[in-house]
Amino acid sequence: MGVAHLKLEAELLGLRCIFNAGEELAFHYNSTPPVVVSLKQAVPKDEPHSAGTANAICTAISIIDVTPEIEAELCSSLKDNSVKISTLQPTTLNLIDDIFHRIRAVSQSAIIMLRAESDHPVSSW
Repeated sequence: MGVAHLKLEAELLGLRCIFNAGEELAFHYNSTPPVVVSLKQAVPKDEPHSAGTANAICTAISIIDVTPEIEAELCSSLKDNSVKISTLQPTTLNLIDDIFHRIRAVSQSAIIMLRAESDHPVSSW
């Protein structure tokens, strides 16, 4: 059995939570497959934002077991550290799509919880 690392990353605009430099908040989900969702401050751009809001990067990562055939297919499709999806078989694409749907749902859940909490900030934030 081989493994595949799947990563979904998105920028969140106007999050009502400020992260200190280098600080990261991580949620660990024991779902199938397991997912780790982390949030950290985005690299500041020259864009104004309201006091108490900031942009953040949300990264969701899952590591899944794959058959040797799928591992070989993914490896042969690598280009510049990314998989060229146009070269994958439909069954492999369906597997990856299914996992990404789960990763997206879990990361959205973490974002919803964080946004709800930031509406009622804890004193340590």
